[in-house]
Amino acid sequence: RSAMLAVVLTLLCCAARCCAAATTPDTGELLVASAGIADPRFARSVILLVQHDDEGAVGFVVNKVKSHGGLLIGADEKVRVDEVGVPLAKLEPNLFAGTWRTVQYGGPVSVGLITAVASFSSTVPPNSVSVHLFGNVFLLNSENLAEVVRLNKTGTVHVKGLRVFSGYAGWAPGQLAQEIARGDWQLVSCDEATLFARELSTLWNSLSSFSTM
Repeated sequence: RSAMLAVVLTLLCCAARCCAAATTPDTGELLVASAGIADPRFARSVILLVQHDDEGAVGFVVNKVKSHGGLLIGADEKVRVDEVGVPLAKLEPNLFAGTWRTVQYGGPVSVGLITAVASFSSTVPPNSVSVHLFGNVFLLNSENLAEVVRLNKTGTVHVKGLRVFSGYAGWAPGQLAQEIARGDWQLVSCDEATLFARELSTLWNSLSSFSTM
């Protein structure tokens, strides 16, 4: 009987560890909003988590395009626009000539701040201009983005996927874990195909188990 009890306790401990792992957010994962979130800034949103530690959490909404605010591209150059969602080539023709990509709504914090995530087909950029997230996907600030575009044009690196965000979503220490435990967010593994999908309007439906409820 004692041996059976030990086996049961071991199984319960393993289950508890698995449950904790499934609800503990990690960098590079996607947060999928529950259907109950009514806040228009986050309703039906999919967020790429780029930081989660003792200082809090940071992520980017990856499936929304339009929002209002000012944009900052490069170290010293400010570009004012009425609406996020305009092509990057229109904002800065010399830097982003020929690209179809647009600036997306990344979240309600620091809406004038530009950040990007990019994937590379082979050679990745030096650590000085990027932060590794997962696979061949890296995080870039506005200055890094300008440098990566330059390296891409010279053939030093080859950008395969790119999303550029204005603003970000932020959580205080422990806040995101509480929201996940409450059922506000569903954790989903991320891959390059999902992150850089051209079609954004169906992303929440395709990832969310809440969408069938």
